[in-house]
Amino acid sequence: MENHLHLIAAAANLSKEIANFKSFTARSIIDLLEKNNVSYVLQQLEVHKLKHKTKQDYQLWQEGFHPQTISNEEMFRQKLSR
Repeated sequence: MENHLHLIAAAANLSKEIANFKSFTARSIIDLLEKNNVSYVLQQLEVHKLKHKTKQDYQLWQEGFHPQTISNEEMFRQKLSR
């Protein structure tokens, strides 16, 4: 699906690392869009920004994430093949 991302990751503080990942990728993508004057996409990111996000012009990622523990090799292979 084009509207979400599956990521296999491990970290001592996974929530912090996911937040860092989302912040870095959002900033990089928005900078690239601004550099290349892709105004239509930027307008969409502005229109769909949550109203309480007053310190930023755009919103690329949805808030939150839904981690699932990979408990065995079978589950790992299933997640890897998606």
